[in-house]
Amino acid sequence: YFLEPEHIWKKDGQWHFDFSHFNRRVRKLLELGFNGFHINGIGFRRSWDGPEIIVHGMDGLSYEAYDFLRKYLPALRENLRENGWLENDMFCIGIADEPNRFNALTYRALACMVRRYLPEIKIYDAVSYVPVYGAIDIWVPRADEFERNRDAFENFKEDGDEVWHYVC
Repeated sequence: YFLEPEHIWKKDGQWHFDFSHFNRRVRKLLELGFNGFHINGIGFRRSWDGPEIIVHGMDGLSYEAYDFLRKYLPALRENLRENGWLENDMFCIGIADEPNRFNALTYRALACMVRRYLPEIKIYDAVSYVPVYGAIDIWVPRADEFERNRDAFENFKEDGDEVWHYVC
């Protein structure tokens, strides 16, 4: 879950974030027995073959996106800490679903920002075998991608990364 646009606004040059809906949803899911949560990607691809990853309507490598993330990520971290949700690997966060060879460098740059401001949270994404090693803690390849690149994924696991599985 990522804050919806109506829960993020900029007023007088300052970013503001309302986590109340996010917190209600997490509390409800905890009551239902859930104990792990994926925070949706902080960005998304503009196109399959372009280098851009868009963050809240901005090019992920722009100063504006940097300014947004340097405010949003610490606010998210503080919200998780205040609620006692920062520990125990309870949350992981995505950067942008299915990074590819065109946007791998942008993905890695955004992962650095997440690691700087949310060091306790693991980064996960559905991914093919692309050059984003070092940026992902939890690789989630399709079965065919895993089979084609089994040795690389096994090496990632040896380095402490997790490899999950999904069917698309």
